[in-house]
Amino acid sequence: MLKDMGFSTNVAEKAIFMVQGAGIERAMEWIDNNRGAPDFEEALMMVVGEQKKSAFAGLSKEEKAMKIKDLQTAARAKRMKEDAANAFENEEARKKMDKEIAAAKRISDEQ
Repeated sequence: MLKDMGFSTNVAEKAIFMVQGAGIERAMEWIDNNRGAPDFEEALMMVVGEQKKSAFAGLSKEEKAMKIKDLQTAARAKRMKEDAANAFENEEARKKMDKEIAAAKRISDEQ
């Protein structure tokens, strides 16, 4: 499905792996959040024999829930900050376009 949307095999496989098969929406979110990474288009590489300890290892259910909630809150805050920056950029572009339209209208009226 991601490949049908124009993403390379490397990106599609990596996105599905990174969200642990949680669905297309989560994979798309991962893609949006990691598009600027230097290894974004590189093939997924897995290290065999060397296991990384989970960030949730040894935590109680309550601690895991708190950690997940903290991660979600941080992700939400990051998204809101990005949305605010995009809204600002969009408003600036709109203002510029309004000025250009007004200038074109003045020139047209003068002619």
